[in-house]
Amino acid sequence: MIKKALFLLVIGIVCSMSHGQEVDAPKLSSIYKAIHDTAIPTVTRPLMSVPFDKVTISRQVTGNSYAGIFAGFNREHFPVLSKVLKVHAVEMTLRSSVYFLYSYTTQKTKQCLPDLSEEYPLIPEFTAVSVIALCDLGFANPFERMKVCFINNIPISFYRNEKLVLSDLIKNKEWLFKGGTLTVSSSAVHIGTFLTLNHHLKRILFKKDGALTFYESCILGPIMATAQATITFPLLTLRARLHAERFKAGLADLSVFEYVKTLWRSNSLPGLYNGWRARVVRGTLMAIFDTYWINSTKKT
Repeated sequence: MIKKALFLLVIGIVCSMSHGQEVDAPKLSSIYKAIHDTAIPTVTRPLMSVPFDKVTISRQVTGNSYAGIFAGFNREHFPVLSKVLKVHAVEMTLRSSVYFLYSYTTQKTKQCLPDLSEEYPLIPEFTAVSVIALCDLGFANPFERMKVCFINNIPISFYRNEKLVLSDLIKNKEWLFKGGTLTVSSSAVHIGTFLTLNHHLKRILFKKDGALTFYESCILGPIMATAQATITFPLLTLRARLHAERFKAGLADLSVFEYVKTLWRSNSLPGLYNGWRARVVRGTLMAIFDTYWINSTKKT
């Protein structure tokens, strides 16, 4: 696992460094320019997160400690783990479009609102936040719900005999988007925190706006990951737990407010930070990668 993580990290670094070379290309429309600028990170980012996500998901499925997971686990967990990892792979592939969505949305916002974008540089950033968060309603919410069901052995109305039943999926399409409000809001906070920190910290630390060197990204990454995990990790944990609670208790309409009150009364709110350190470790690698590429897209 560790060797695989290091191998993927090296690939990501090599791809990142190669992007620094300018490419002479004809002027492209906004959509093709966004694809051209973000093709490499779109493919590479999901691969880099795989080793970390596999360990986290293995812990959720087996209940083992990290040491126990690295030592191996019983074959009885293989079927569930396999299903969860497949669903997670689809989710990560879809969500890798974040680079394209960011590049395209910021470009179009600057084209449509040039004066405002010049005066208030955060306007294109937060337009991108809104678009990406809304896309997570389809790119994240259905798959998060499916993973919760698989992990907790909860039946899914459109999944029978290890197969998706398309007709039942269409009939129960509302199921895919339940809890979507929390998904969109938590994604908006998560991505908005990253872009806000990126906007201000690089000016404070490096006195620059625009592309960063890989070395500068390595400095910025750990700071970003720690702050982002501290601010947004409880929301992401709350999202997963609320999905599980709604399924287990049969309370499809259980509100976020009511669930938070329950956690408060049982003194369980600090538990939303369980796994924070592991999130920071994973987040540091991803933040280094993200800060380098997000700022590189601003060069052109």
